[in-house]
Amino acid sequence: MTLTVQYDTVKTATRRFYIRNGETRNFLIGFQRVLDTGELIDSVDDVTIAAHDEDQDADLRDDDDAITVSLDSATLITDSNNAVNTAAETIEEEGETVAIGEGAVFQLTASSATVGVWNRVTITVTTDAANPQTINADILVKVVDR
Repeated sequence: MTLTVQYDTVKTATRRFYIRNGETRNFLIGFQRVLDTGELIDSVDDVTIAAHDEDQDADLRDDDDAITVSLDSATLITDSNNAVNTAAETIEEEGETVAIGEGAVFQLTASSATVGVWNRVTITVTTDAANPQTINADILVKVVDR
């Protein structure tokens, strides 16, 4: 199962997810709401993982209806297979489809990461426009017990 979210510059809350040690999870971040008409993502330039101070965000709470991903260390949570999406996929909770070329896909793997710590994952993409945009999206990931 791919954990899929829509990136929207209008939203104020950072999307949250959970991962367990020993898991590798697939993610897709949709950018179609911030792309110009006909514009596609040309490349996924970077996926960075850094510890996140929960006190920085008033919206970070452990409520069950929130989806967040947090990582505590780039050495204990790693990213791989960063690419532009090559298949359309529907964001279940929003009923919106991320068309081919309008999303960034990647995997996160947690191995011996500290349980209970939030981590910020920043995804940087560049578009194919005549004047290309560089767009950053953030999600949070928290390592939880089995």
